[in-house]
Amino acid sequence: MIEINGLKFPQDRKYYTKNGAHLWLKEDGDFINIGMDAFAAMMTGYISFITVDKKTAKSGESIGSFESAKYISKLYSPVSGKIVEVNNNALKDPSKINK
Repeated sequence: MIEINGLKFPQDRKYYTKNGAHLWLKEDGDFINIGMDAFAAMMTGYISFITVDKKTAKSGESIGSFESAKYISKLYSPVSGKIVEVNNNALKDPSKINK
């Protein structure tokens, strides 16, 4: 774990910061898990709404959006592939992303 200014960045994943995105990618067998990194969660503030509206994605393509008190933004896929599962707990209660 690397900690920078109180933000924790696990070393078991890769980080994607292209086009202002701050996402992590973690390989899990044949799958890749994707999430917001600690910097994005801090800068965004508490997320109030998130949606993923695509089933397949190309790298750099919008796959959904999120809203917080500070931002309304699109979610961009860092990789090309098929979206096989979405974290429904995060969709129901997006503030969990900040926790």
